[in-house]
Amino acid sequence: GEDGDALWTGAMDRVVIRRKDGRIVSADIIDHKTDDPAGGLEPLIEQYRSQMESYRAVLAHQLDLDPDCIRCRLAFLRVGEVRDV
Repeated sequence: GEDGDALWTGAMDRVVIRRKDGRIVSADIIDHKTDDPAGGLEPLIEQYRSQMESYRAVLAHQLDLDPDCIRCRLAFLRVGEVRDV
C-alpha cells in the first residue's frame, strides 16, 4: 500500500545487480515464462506487466534504488525470446 505495509508473495526468477564503486546502481529482473505464445507475445507481456511492476517496486524498496534504475524483462522459454516490459 501507500504506507508501505503489504504482504507480498511470489518469487523473482533472476535478479542481476550492477554495482559501481561498491554501490548498487541498477538491476535487471528476469522472469521466466512457459506460456504458449500462439496469440503473440504482446498480449502475454501485458498480462504480466502488473506482476513485473510489483516486483520492481519491491526490489527498489529492498535495494533502496530508484525504480527507474530497474529493468524488467520476460524470458519466453518456448520461443527463446527475452522482451522488456
